[in-house]
Amino acid sequence: MLINIRVRSYRRLRLAMLSCIVIAGLLHLSSSGRLAGATMQQKPIGVLTQQKRLGITARQNQIAVVGAAYNGETKITPDSTAAAFGNFKTINNQLYTADTTPLPTTLGGVSVTVNGIPAPLIFTSTFQINFVVLPSIPLGSAEVVVTNSDASTLAGTVPVVQVSPGIFTAKTDGLGVAAGLTTFDNVTYQLTYNPDGSAHEIDPGTRARPNTLILFGTGLRNVSASNPSDGNGVAESVTVTIQGVPATVTYAGPHQTSRGIDQVNITIPPELAGLSDVRLRLVAGGQVANLVTLKLANVVVPLKMMSIEDEGEIDGSLTPDDQVQVAGNGNGRRYFFDAYRFTASEIESVAIEIYSFQFDAAVILYKLNQDGSYTYLGSDDQTSGMDSSRNDNNNALLLTVLPEPGDYVILVTSAETDPEGTGNYELELETKEIKQVSYGANISGAISGDSLQSSLGTYFDAYWFTGKQGDAVQIQVNSANFDAFMLLNSGNGDMIGYDDNSGGELNAQVAKVLPASGNYVLIVTPFERFKTGAYTLTITQIDRGPDSKSVTASGRAWTNARDAAGNSLHYSARRVIAGACC
Repeated sequence: MLINIRVRSYRRLRLAMLSCIVIAGLLHLSSSGRLAGATMQQKPIGVLTQQKRLGITARQNQIAVVGAAYNGETKITPDSTAAAFGNFKTINNQLYTADTTPLPTTLGGVSVTVNGIPAPLIFTSTFQINFVVLPSIPLGSAEVVVTNSDASTLAGTVPVVQVSPGIFTAKTDGLGVAAGLTTFDNVTYQLTYNPDGSAHEIDPGTRARPNTLILFGTGLRNVSASNPSDGNGVAESVTVTIQGVPATVTYAGPHQTSRGIDQVNITIPPELAGLSDVRLRLVAGGQVANLVTLKLANVVVPLKMMSIEDEGEIDGSLTPDDQVQVAGNGNGRRYFFDAYRFTASEIESVAIEIYSFQFDAAVILYKLNQDGSYTYLGSDDQTSGMDSSRNDNNNALLLTVLPEPGDYVILVTSAETDPEGTGNYELELETKEIKQVSYGANISGAISGDSLQSSLGTYFDAYWFTGKQGDAVQIQVNSANFDAFMLLNSGNGDMIGYDDNSGGELNAQVAKVLPASGNYVLIVTPFERFKTGAYTLTITQIDRGPDSKSVTASGRAWTNARDAAGNSLHYSARRVIAGACC
């Protein structure tokens, strides 16, 4: 499993010399992060020291042969390193590792032939032999014969295919953490794993300062390439995704000095920042390598922010050149965004609306902390569609109460179901427009031209109150002038309940047990667009009973409504991965 590997200055790689890299758990770095020399370790190349665990066994007087970077397939490829398993006999039953160039065809008294042709040997032992499959071996079925030190022989057959990619792993079993390196500057390198084989955190880098991941394996160099002499090997025929996000392959092909070993250089997508444990999938010529894992560090990316003032209105546009978030749930989806900063001098309410006909708008609100980090406060992607005029509303409206004076950041982005949404939008911010109330309130109000108004023309009044987890609350809206509609949201924008007609006739009623302590926002509006008129609102704390169901009049379903999981679980998980510096 020890091999001397050098990374040459390929024209497109510009990677510094790496010497004495040990595959699968034995890479050595100095305290400065530079590659240090390593003595040859008497262990086999590859991932097969735990062959019993992997189910790789050989029948009596026979051998089993696989690629050295085990991918779950019992196949080998021309011009690659392979591993044979069986009950072998070396001189004095010792382990032997080749230390000469060219590689010997007899090592520890053992020799191997493939279709009758002697194979160069890398390692021999009583249980595993690593050898090089010559480039000239024809595709089809090959006979592998091992001649032991006592002249006894073992044989087996193995399919020979053009491509069968495998990646070396840290625990030498073809599973789990990849055995590789990362580098920002081609001078200092970091291992992808710890000494115990667990994952070592990797900096995902940025667009301006990308981090290169270097992996090693077998079985991919023979894939057809449109321009195999362009200096990047067969990179154009190898695809890599990390947690579903495409990654750029800058080189794929033979290692410069280590016979039969392939190397793949990959630019880590910076949008993966904060996803922690991720899976890497490599495909060469339609063949999928063994899935491997990496651990990415959570890096705070600075934002490029513009200012917005109270009662400010901004016309903007989302484009592919904007800053980027990822979903944060592993699905690989990306979302472009613009960021706007405002300052609150006191605890106050805010109403933030985003209007767009070109993408499904979403708003996310963060508190900007003194250390430059961001605390998620709330989000919305559908409350602006609070009347019956549109079944599919693309506008967002977040009503909430700021927890303290300070700086806040609004992200204009696209909804969870509209990744990479682009187009024009209008952003509006208003403060101190939500009235504070409490249990026992009995309010005579009126929807008028002075009320808040959504981008689609719906008038509404908004109220907020503070409740405790487990409080049972009944809210009633009565009006003889319009069909009353009511929304109850938590302070982070999650919908708690809505109603159109449970209060009888044109009246709305919601009875809910509050799921958490905090602030809640109540929206009162006519269900018909542009309607106005007087109403009464009562908020009563009642004995705890079953929650009311959200009800609308026949034929008047508020189709945008959803349960509380809709906002917070999705939008709070988003991670900024490309900001001002990227």
